[in-house]
Amino acid sequence: VGACDAYTPVTGAIGTFVATGSLNTPSGAHAAILLATGRVLVAGGYNASTGITRAEIYDPATGEWTTVGSLQAARYDAGIALTRTGKVIIAGGRTGPISGTSTYLSSAEIFDPGLPTNCKICQLDGSCITLETGTPCDDGNEATTGETCNAANVCAL
Repeated sequence: VGACDAYTPVTGAIGTFVATGSLNTPSGAHAAILLATGRVLVAGGYNASTGITRAEIYDPATGEWTTVGSLQAARYDAGIALTRTGKVIIAGGRTGPISGTSTYLSSAEIFDPGLPTNCKICQLDGSCITLETGTPCDDGNEATTGETCNAANVCAL
């Protein structure tokens, strides 16, 4: 099952889990990471006892997952990290059957979630804010240095 829950932390208290959209491709042992945009990337994993290549992004504003491509190699139990430029590196892991003999991978792949295109920032609890016109769109990506939110709520020079 691809069911998912979103956790809402509460300052000084225990937070809550709330059901949200399901993954398009159910999986276990996938790699997941929070992107600079507040969205979450899930890549690889295993399904039906073998590694898979899918990549999906969760948008807390809609509670939905969108398939955004495929890894070059089916992998699960992989490491994942967000680079300083906003790209994601997925490295190592295993491929092949989960029961029996799997193969350890020494390869790595880069995923580029793209540049932020709007001035709306959403959290995992679904709450969102829209930045005011003129607010810098500083996502740490050197390629977008100098961009600000314009009247159409789009980051542009």
